[in-house]
Amino acid sequence: MIGIQLCGKAIEEAKQAAAAEAQAVAEAEKAKKGDKEQIYLQQMAFDKALVTKFTTLGVVGITIGLAVWGFFTPLCPDETCIDTVINNVFICFNLSLLSMVLLPSEFQVKWIQDGFGLIDNLFGRGLYIFFIGSWVFGLHTRYIESGIRTYSLVVAILDLCVGVLYVIFYFAFGESAQPK
Repeated sequence: MIGIQLCGKAIEEAKQAAAAEAQAVAEAEKAKKGDKEQIYLQQMAFDKALVTKFTTLGVVGITIGLAVWGFFTPLCPDETCIDTVINNVFICFNLSLLSMVLLPSEFQVKWIQDGFGLIDNLFGRGLYIFFIGSWVFGLHTRYIESGIRTYSLVVAILDLCVGVLYVIFYFAFGESAQPK
């Protein structure tokens, strides 16, 4: 009878040991899965920062290219419209200036982050690029040459799409445009 009780205790202890071992294995697997998920999130953050950096630099480049091209393109058929020429110079200068504000913000320059806190996250940067795109969209009808009209329409559509995508990225991935 004592032998049966000892066997029963041994079996119970073996079951408890097996259950403890199974629980330890499960926790180890869960920790490993958590580590993989953490690594994936870190890679995703890197990819997001890289994608936004190159996209913003592309938007700045094509928008400044449009401003420079527009600076040398007349808005009226003859060069006698002095008010139109002055207006074109003013528009192209401001478009270049607004686009260039994105460059130091992309490289996290402190005075831009302090002065233009709006463009420090994806939501604000998306709204800012959307504003530039809507301005370019309104500008494309002013040109008389078909080449710059088409280019400005393409730039406007790209700027508007990038602005909307940044706002979507803000709600999908989080607040920061850059890893802190």
